[in-house]
Amino acid sequence: MIFIIKAIKNYINSIDKILLAAVFVCTLFGLLLINSATATITGNRYIIVQSFAFVMGIILIILLSKFDFEYYENIAIIIYIVSVLALIITYFVADPVKGNRNWIDLGFLKLQTSEITKVTFIITSAVLYNHLKEKINSFKGILIVLLHFAGYAIPIILQGDIGSLLVYCVILVITLFISNLHILYFIGTFVLLVASTPFIWLYVLKDYMKTRILITFNPYLDPLGAGYQQIQSQTALGSGGLFGSGYMKGIQSQYSLLPEKHTDFIFSVAGEEFGFIGCMIIILLLLLVMARLIIIGYKSSSLAGKVICMGTFAMIFAQTVENIGMCCGILPIIGITLPFFSYGGSSMISLFLAIGVCMSVKVHTSKGISFAPTLYLDL
Repeated sequence: MIFIIKAIKNYINSIDKILLAAVFVCTLFGLLLINSATATITGNRYIIVQSFAFVMGIILIILLSKFDFEYYENIAIIIYIVSVLALIITYFVADPVKGNRNWIDLGFLKLQTSEITKVTFIITSAVLYNHLKEKINSFKGILIVLLHFAGYAIPIILQGDIGSLLVYCVILVITLFISNLHILYFIGTFVLLVASTPFIWLYVLKDYMKTRILITFNPYLDPLGAGYQQIQSQTALGSGGLFGSGYMKGIQSQYSLLPEKHTDFIFSVAGEEFGFIGCMIIILLLLLVMARLIIIGYKSSSLAGKVICMGTFAMIFAQTVENIGMCCGILPIIGITLPFFSYGGSSMISLFLAIGVCMSVKVHTSKGISFAPTLYLDL
């Protein structure tokens, strides 16, 4: 018994307790919001699924934090192949939902593979960049990085999951920056994107994508159609005032005037029922999570550890900015959930997987473990 207590104490001392506490508070707050958002729906399925994902997430954090992150080097190729195959299979077997083919119906649950592969993308990127090191600025290094990214990006584009693709792009940019990719590559890419904007608008974007962008600036162009969600979201946020209308007392939320209120627009539910104060608490909690990830990455002695932590930071940062932005009506609505708060088993598992891997960086960095490349061929 004493041995078990000592083992638990040693484990607690080795992890980032502030990060874990922040993640737990976010998730519990999210469960309260989901309960309110789904109060008018018969049954407790959403709360049960989210609670189950929460419990599974805790188990994953414990298991992954005990797993030495250096060993991902030995299975990186397997992780990459399985991830890409999962994305490809999803495209072929998924039933189209609103034009997207990114959900696999397993009967007892619906799995969004692009959520899970966000974590595997971070891991395989960490292994690759750690191996490349200074060679990342060579032509061959850049080509390998782009091919690695394309393996994930192409199936996601085929699925029509543009929201997830944008998150992957943010992860790519931030992790490459941490890996000391020369600043000229970032400047060149930015200039190229700006120059190609007219071409993208005319020949790449579909009509519904253009509508979503235009609606962002003026939702009343189509108030009963494409602009309806944004108008209801802003109404919910505005009606909450400073302190909100009270838990489970929001008109937009409880009378189902706000679409996708338990997923994409959970932040609007928080604004209506808990007001500006509630929204600020959510933002501060997520900032705390992101700050702890940056600190763990900064303290890591290996490039791979830094990439893992900053990749997870990038994932949470991108989703937070986009979700809150679209709820406030300043960014296009592209179906991005708010980390730890929105309903979604796949999203929850993905987030806890990423936190678990970052905890591994925290635990094993403190033990002085280095990330030694062994798998990739010499470049």
